[in-house]
Amino acid sequence: QDNEVMIIMKQRAQRDYYRKLRALFRHLDVSGDGQVSYDEFKGMMDKPSVKAWLSALEIDAHDLDGLFEVLADGDGQISLEEFTRGAVRIKGPAKSMDLVHLLAISKRIEQKLEGRAVQDESPTLAI
Repeated sequence: QDNEVMIIMKQRAQRDYYRKLRALFRHLDVSGDGQVSYDEFKGMMDKPSVKAWLSALEIDAHDLDGLFEVLADGDGQISLEEFTRGAVRIKGPAKSMDLVHLLAISKRIEQKLEGRAVQDESPTLAI
């Protein structure tokens, strides 16, 4: 019984969080075109009320360029889907699994770079 109540409460909290994210997205989408451009994003982030809103949603907005880049998936615009998916992912402190994954990626990149450096340093025979 307690587990069922806990699950129901968790689902309600999740639905409420998504509802708040959609409301924030509509607020950020000044043009109303369903996309948040960098200019819209930056303009709204200068407002203390928006920063407070993000803080209440457990989203750290101290690095605006980085936050926009994460949310926009590299295309220069943030859709509602990108916004909600990204906001849920970055909500709260970094997760241990995320950090472990980043460290593994970093190590692979470092190994590849070291391998290239060794290849560049090896002498080549001129024919």
